[in-house]
Amino acid sequence: MTLQIRAIKLLTAAVLIAGFNGAFASDVRPITPAEPTEPTVENLMAISGLKASLDGLPSQMVDMLFGNMPKSVPDEAKRALGKAYAEAYPPESLSKAITAGLKGKLDPSKVPTLMRVASSPIALKMTQLENTKPKEEELQAFAASLSSKPPKPERVRLIKELLDTSQNVDTLATMIAATQESVAQATSSGCADDRKRIHDEFAKAKPAIRQATYVMQMSGLLFVYRSATDDELGRYIDTYRDRDSKALHTVLNQLIAQEYLSRWKTFEKTLIQFGGDLSDRSMFSKSCRSRASAAGATIAAIGAGPADIRRERKSSPVRDARECLKLEDSRKTMACAERFR
Repeated sequence: MTLQIRAIKLLTAAVLIAGFNGAFASDVRPITPAEPTEPTVENLMAISGLKASLDGLPSQMVDMLFGNMPKSVPDEAKRALGKAYAEAYPPESLSKAITAGLKGKLDPSKVPTLMRVASSPIALKMTQLENTKPKEEELQAFAASLSSKPPKPERVRLIKELLDTSQNVDTLATMIAATQESVAQATSSGCADDRKRIHDEFAKAKPAIRQATYVMQMSGLLFVYRSATDDELGRYIDTYRDRDSKALHTVLNQLIAQEYLSRWKTFEKTLIQFGGDLSDRSMFSKSCRSRASAAGATIAAIGAGPADIRRERKSSPVRDARECLKLEDSRKTMACAERFR
């Protein structure tokens, strides 16, 4: 019924708790009775906090994926990647696309009910908690406290139930896996066998990625709702349980993943072009270039032309660096790869 928990907010909290250099979207002002209450999809997006979350998603994702670039990455590559990403995700483009998508799929007769629930006291309180920008020291202190003071079993049970009813884990895992594989492919040697190996590794890792996403979301939600009571969480969960709410969240999650990854494909062209700079080695290793008969097919396969082949750099033994691909996120992958340069 309500939209207060969704992929963007959960991902942001999870990323921060996990220690990335992520940041919440800019502070969202609390919803008040003076806010527009006409039962439209636009107002539902606003009062539920979904619009603000979607507007902040691109900056959160780019920081998670590229927030720790190697110092050796040239300024030219940084500027090109930043420009391409901004062009793929213009301001408010995601929220506008999702709003249009919901209009085409959501029964208009359901909107008034969804609006009433989204503007209920418990929903508004939880929305404000989800959109409150935390201080870095608060996050660090909370993360440290989890080891010495684990959450009570009842709180864990409620958070798990909230995760399950909000239907976001699979959507997030899909987005994370797809974008991280894309980065890994772009920063690889470019050889066909390397590309296949990376693809196979990510295919095998899907269950682990989903589990890691679940754990990160658990940590994030424990922080976000740390001031809420168990009773409040229980009443909040109740807002997700009816048939209309479940149908809405199913459509919503599909639209979010579809729209974000569709735009990523546009950005990916520039990512492939400058992938060698991100990994501090040439896009094409000597072993690739030595197989002249396969070179054309390899270039075509990754969408690059001869002009995209960047300056030659000495490559490290690929067989050793491949262990980095097994790590759970792109920043750890890049940090691991530093040892093999």
